[in-house]
Order: sequence, then structure tokens, then C-alpha cells
Amino acid sequence: MDVKRVFECSKYLLYAVAIIKNNFRPLLILAAISLLLFVPSPTERASSLLVLISFFLLIIFYPLCYGQYIEITLHNRELSYHELFHIHWLNFFIVSIILGIPGLFVFISLSDADMNTQKYLRSIVMLTIDIIAIYIIPIVFIIKKRIQSITLGFKCILGNLGYSMPLILLTLMSSGINIVVNYQLENDSYGFVNILYFLSTLFIIYIDFIVFIAATLILKNKIFKSSGMVTDQTSVFDHDLDHD
Repeated sequence: MDVKRVFECSKYLLYAVAIIKNNFRPLLILAAISLLLFVPSPTERASSLLVLISFFLLIIFYPLCYGQYIEITLHNRELSYHELFHIHWLNFFIVSIILGIPGLFVFISLSDADMNTQKYLRSIVMLTIDIIAIYIIPIVFIIKKRIQSITLGFKCILGNLGYSMPLILLTLMSSGINIVVNYQLENDSYGFVNILYFLSTLFIIYIDFIVFIAATLILKNKIFKSSGMVTDQTSVFDHDLDHD
């Protein structure tokens, strides 16, 4: 692993932090929706309804915020969320379903295993998918293709593991925090754990978008053959980072 190239990749993380700092409104939307999960409710039914609404809003707005940061990062502009929904949402949703199939397969195949084994193997599968998806998710928003985004993103991360190590480590850290906090939440109902869960949720969202934007910048500056959109999208990844 070339330390110099890893350092170069790390610079894109700093650029991503700066982009979020100057354009933080999309993350405020997600933070506000996440806060709904922790609003006290008078009844259990009302609490369940609030959780359902919160998850529904996250499913709608999370990919829209991805799309907004793609527009900011690549085109230095913002689009209305109505436009972003029509351009990006279905592509992201379908790709997310496809990426979730291995986890579903593990869940079904291990239905007879003990609970701890199921949790352990599901965590391993989901961590692996999170790493594989580092470039897949930005590519979905850039080229607006579904299956092609998965194959190109997989080729990108597989061919550039060393260069992408800072992104991989951040992804592992974010996923690890999520696993640990969820485990604590299942075994402890104290208010402190709920506060910890909320703060960790905000932190995970922040890290997720740093990785997303950094991966987008790497795709733009190190893989794409020009500063604009590549016309021959099928060969855009023929030029690997490790062979620049």
C-alpha cells in the first residue's frame, strides 16, 4: 500500500468536510427527521406511528440529500427536491434493494441458527456490502444506471483497495458504531442509551456523507477522463487509480 497515495485520498476527505461545512442544509433535514425518532409520545401507538413516519421520511429524503450533494460537488448548484426525486430516487431505491439481497439471503439461510450467530454473520455481510458500496452509490447518482453502477462500483473498489483505505476505515468505523449502539439499545432501555443512539445516528450520517462526497470527488478527479461527464460510460473505469 502506497502511503503517499493513501494520503492523497485522505485529502478528498478534507475537501468533503469543507463542502458539507459550506452546504450543511441537506444534513439538517436528515438530522431533523432523525430527531423525530426520539420525540416522547403519550402512547405506544403514537410512538410507533412516529417511528414509522420517521423511517418513511428517511427513505424518501436520504437519497435526495445524496443527489443534492452530487449536484453541489459536480455542478456547483442545488436542485429542488422535487427534481431530485424524479431524477434519482427510483435508481437509488432499486440499487439498495439489490445490494440488500445478500443480507436477506443470510437471514433466510440462518433462520435455524441461534440469535448471536445470526447477528454476527449479518453484521459481517452488511459491513462487506457497505465497503463494496463506497463507489457504487455515487456512481448511481452520476451515471443514473442501475446494474451498470453496481458492476462499475465493484470494479472500482476492488481495483483500488489501497488507495481507498481511508474511505474503507471510515466506513468500518461508522458501521461498527452502529452495530455497537444497536446492541446496547436492545439490552438497555435507559434514557442515556437513547441519547447516545441519537448522537451516534447524527455522527453516522455525517461520516456517511463525508465518504460519499469524497468518493464522488475521487471519481471526478481521478477516474473520469475529463472534468465533465464521460460519454463512453461503459469504459469509464478502464483507467484504475493504482495505475495513474
